[in-house]
Amino acid sequence: MAQKPARGRKEVDVNKKYYIFLLAIVVFAIIYSIVFIDGPSYFGDDVTYLSLAYNVLHGHFIENGYIFSVRLMQIMPIALFYKLFGVNLITDSAWDITSFIGIIIISFFMAKELFNERAGAIAATLAAFFPLIVVYSSTISEDVPLAFLTSLALLALLYGQKRNSEKWYMLCGILLVASFLVSPEAAVIWIIVIAYLIIEVLRKKIRIDKKLAHLAYGIAIALIVLMTFNYLNSQNPLVTFDVNLHFYSAVGGNDTIPSTNTNLMFYPNVMFPYNLYSFLATFVITHNLSLGNLVQYVYYANQNTSTGFYFYAVVASLLYLLVRLEKKSYFAIFFLVAGFLYLEFGPMHISLSPFEYLPSYRLDRFLMIIAVPALVVMGIAIAKFIEDNPFRSKYITGVASVLMISFLIGTSIPINMNWHQVLVYERYDQMAISNYLLGVSNYSAVYFPNSDPSISIYARFVNAERFVAYSSFSNCSAFKNNSYVVLPINPPAGKDNVSKCQYWQLVLSPSPQGNFTDSTIYQGRYAIARLYYLPAH
Repeated sequence: MAQKPARGRKEVDVNKKYYIFLLAIVVFAIIYSIVFIDGPSYFGDDVTYLSLAYNVLHGHFIENGYIFSVRLMQIMPIALFYKLFGVNLITDSAWDITSFIGIIIISFFMAKELFNERAGAIAATLAAFFPLIVVYSSTISEDVPLAFLTSLALLALLYGQKRNSEKWYMLCGILLVASFLVSPEAAVIWIIVIAYLIIEVLRKKIRIDKKLAHLAYGIAIALIVLMTFNYLNSQNPLVTFDVNLHFYSAVGGNDTIPSTNTNLMFYPNVMFPYNLYSFLATFVITHNLSLGNLVQYVYYANQNTSTGFYFYAVVASLLYLLVRLEKKSYFAIFFLVAGFLYLEFGPMHISLSPFEYLPSYRLDRFLMIIAVPALVVMGIAIAKFIEDNPFRSKYITGVASVLMISFLIGTSIPINMNWHQVLVYERYDQMAISNYLLGVSNYSAVYFPNSDPSISIYARFVNAERFVAYSSFSNCSAFKNNSYVVLPINPPAGKDNVSKCQYWQLVLSPSPQGNFTDSTIYQGRYAIARLYYLPAH
């Protein structure tokens, strides 16, 4: 058998540079995540996950009918960081930050495996600035870990197929189960992986043999471990599936998902913001398409988007690869397109008697499950563009590629910074009140509104039992003497319906530190809180 020619020293040195570049991107992402750490946000269920992780740490955790209690791969890693490094803002977000770094690394290795190191470096660079990921990565969103575990499962599947490896197939199966324990949205990847395997078997690209069977073995092993834990914790080995099935089988009932969205334009509107067609048409009609207006619109407008121009670039990359018949990209394209189609049209629940087709719940952050395939498609397309050298000049082609990447990064930075400022503004009163409470008696009761349960989180759960949530009360005697009350200035209608009592003393009225734009304040939280003390009377 002929031996493969050894790679030249120059090629090896070039490849080393890409790995050094990846390391630099990872270091940058770690520093960015820690410097701009945000902690619990109001985007999702951050406080719930942190509270459950704290319960794990103190032996009070149990899986029950509460939907979030069965999301073990979101709760347990946070609890582990708490155990190792204590309770603080960094450990609150450490699992998401770790997942963010993992996404960058996976993007590199998937694009490298499919195309080359250059494609990997481009995909990793774009991942480090992608608003859809960056915005949530320093909070406690379950979507970043979900994207991490599902994309790692896809990378394991790719390695399993390319290398016909039992170990990688088994790891893929284990990761598929693990991703479901972050969020049942992982079922999207389960369905697409099954479809992919069927297609590849029919194309005779994958054989049904003992090696492929290890994927099923991995799933079986993970399920056995899960059901054993479920039984020991809740005496119900199927509690994970029972709770999820009940929660997602109806809309608006007790302990079910509160709403669903059937608007087919939801995801397209999220993916393609800025309303570019109307913008260009208006400026062309008014003959006011100046460079200054264009730059201002592109760089500053609609900073509340979570996708920037990335999906515009994804579509362009997809079309380019299809026109060029680049077969190496088909793995990433399949999971990108199939994932989007399921998010757009797939069901959250199906029943046959009576027949019911409940469309999937829609949130912009759910698009994160197709983020890595999207990044890989862009990485391969730009690397392919450089390789094709359409300008017959490496200099021109290289400059054009750098400009494309720089545009995506440059328009993402203000989006990421804007969201960070919104989070800082949203939490400033909670941080100030929590810091104040850390300096007074640890045994004074603290009453906080149900609509804003993050006080105990920011107070690092110190003597956690003293924190008591309230929604409303009939008279002032409901609160103990020598206690504290967190009172929103403008609570949402019908919530936390309380008024200041006669003997309450205002002890802290937090003010935001720094300059915040009107847009940031508008996007920020609806109610700013004050802290009152209830003396004995």
